[in-house]
Amino acid sequence: MNAKEKFLEHLRRGKKKSTYKSYKRGLELFLEWYGKDADTVLEERKADITSEALERRKNFDYQVEYFYKWELEQGYALTSARTNTLGIVQFFRLSVPLPTNI
Repeated sequence: MNAKEKFLEHLRRGKKKSTYKSYKRGLELFLEWYGKDADTVLEERKADITSEALERRKNFDYQVEYFYKWELEQGYALTSARTNTLGIVQFFRLSVPLPTNI
């Protein structure tokens, strides 16, 4: 089971159907925007958060901000863009826990 499937299964078991659908849509939209699959994105995220360089550790924070801005430019409502972004944040939080030494 790949990272996206694991995340979606976790949501399916523990969240309301509407939350599941929103987070799924947000993740799919982000992966399309970013141009890579979920497993590749998570590997990049893991490398970023374990980096010594502060700017690199913040890379995906910036990517999520750019994605949010892109959504607004595409005409998404503020609440829709925010909900889509929350799905991505949860994906990273559940899939790549932050190291304790940061």
